[in-house]
Amino acid sequence: MSFTNPELQTRISALKGQFEEIDCSDAHSSGEDSQEVLLARYATIRLAVISNLLKTMENSLDQISICFEVSRAMFFYQNEIVRNAEFWAEERDVNQMLCSNNFKMAMTDMQSAAERLEAEVGLLQAGQGANQTAVHATLEIVQKYHELVVRFHEATGFLTEMEGRQEKDMPLYDADQCPNIGENSPEIHLKSLHLKSSRNADTAIALNVELAESFLESVRLTKLIIGSTSQGTSQELALLLNRFEALEDTRDNRYGFTQVRFE
Repeated sequence: MSFTNPELQTRISALKGQFEEIDCSDAHSSGEDSQEVLLARYATIRLAVISNLLKTMENSLDQISICFEVSRAMFFYQNEIVRNAEFWAEERDVNQMLCSNNFKMAMTDMQSAAERLEAEVGLLQAGQGANQTAVHATLEIVQKYHELVVRFHEATGFLTEMEGRQEKDMPLYDADQCPNIGENSPEIHLKSLHLKSSRNADTAIALNVELAESFLESVRLTKLIIGSTSQGTSQELALLLNRFEALEDTRDNRYGFTQVRFE
């Protein structure tokens, strides 16, 4: 049983259906749409795609941060929750896999956003359809992109440090890195992180739906304007549609941990 919002399920199904027909379907436009109108709409959707890429990238970085917090909580508190080495080894594997998946998604979105931003800046510099609104919107996106790239490299640096500690048989964390959980029990603290992660995965599903829809609109407008599909965008969309099952598994797995009863 899927816990995904029914409206999102419908939109995901529609996206998959439209993707299967992307190369054989004809793009349609109102007869009143001039080439100028189509080009303006195309410029808008290009920026929307980049903006959506940055939203999904940011969501992945948030999930990575939660994974790091889960790792810390397990390191310091697992035996205060339950003494079961096999159980915690499995939980660490799941957490590492989730972290790795989000690194891959963040990197994919970061690279795609970089390529698209470079193209947009080039168009603005060439003065092709540039106006102050477009310039301002693009500059805001560029700033957001650079902020997220810094976060990505910080996360990569932290992961590299952890891997270095493992290679040297050092503890993953120093004693002063123990989480401050206040008056919460270790079990409540770890379960709250899993619940936060589950909700983040739910948000990721919605954000990736919006990204996929903007990709499809970009493909449609490309066909209208130049008469063919964008092969690069089609490939990106194919990879994107494969995310939903993994995101749903993440959401359900993390939420499932919050229902576990420890003796």
